[in-house]
Amino acid sequence: RAGDGSMSDSDRSALATQLQGYRDQLMTLANTNDGAGNYLFAGTKNSAAPFSTTSSGSVNYVGDTGTRQVQIADSSTVSQGDSGAAVFMSVQAIGSSPVPSALAGNTGTGTIGAVTVTNPAIATNGHQFSITFGGTAAAPTYTVTDNSVTPPTTTPAQAYSSGAAISLGGGMTVAVSGTPSAGDKFAVEPAPQASGGSDVFSTLDAMIAALKTPVTGNPVAVAGLKNALMTGSTKLGNTMRNVTTIQASVGGREQEVKAMQTVNQTASLQVTSNLSDLTSTNMVTTISQFLQMQNALTGSQKAYAQLQNLSLFQYINP
Repeated sequence: RAGDGSMSDSDRSALATQLQGYRDQLMTLANTNDGAGNYLFAGTKNSAAPFSTTSSGSVNYVGDTGTRQVQIADSSTVSQGDSGAAVFMSVQAIGSSPVPSALAGNTGTGTIGAVTVTNPAIATNGHQFSITFGGTAAAPTYTVTDNSVTPPTTTPAQAYSSGAAISLGGGMTVAVSGTPSAGDKFAVEPAPQASGGSDVFSTLDAMIAALKTPVTGNPVAVAGLKNALMTGSTKLGNTMRNVTTIQASVGGREQEVKAMQTVNQTASLQVTSNLSDLTSTNMVTTISQFLQMQNALTGSQKAYAQLQNLSLFQYINP
């Protein structure tokens, strides 16, 4: 509802305040330590808080991208954690949705929707596209420019119809609704290269700023709010997918550690059993048994020697 104009400016401002609270909680989480002064998301520079706020309110990551390795076997190590750069400041190139946005300065009421991937195999799906509107109010047109090739390529002007799919390189489509003005521009970018950054803090900051902006009675401002929330929600979705991927990686490492623990426990039990066999022997009993066997052997040897002196034995064993 926040983007459809039905909420009052004060209601949206209250929503922005709530979102700011969540953003602050996330900042605290990002600077969490283990209780011994080691910051969980600082990479290998874990003696200092990895995230700081600049004078302008933006967030900087001052940790590094390394991860500490823990040896769990003679030839096996696992990462102790994940850096804040990987968790909070970036998204995956694979599996993330392209990010739609409206350029600052648009004067019409055009709003861009979510991008649909119609053919995942098309190479241009990873390109940056811009949509520029022209023509007249009675006959609006648009062109699509692929900015990832040199030089950029632009399609011929095509007639614009509100809500109709616009093809992007043959592998994706996006719809623009409303009434864009001549010169208005929209962009579709791969998630890691999205304008405004792909980190979760800048995404939340942009959404908070949009919610705080009064739009009541201003259709152009309402369109700007819708576009900002569309961009923000897409970026947040990409952030969630990135975190889910990292969670899966953590789960894999946990299973690897548990498997090695099982191996080590089995080996430890075997060693304990072997030591028990060695140390639990009753030495007095063992020596007594040895002496008995020795006496029996001596007796057998004497008997054999006496048999050799018998004439019959000598006869059959010359």
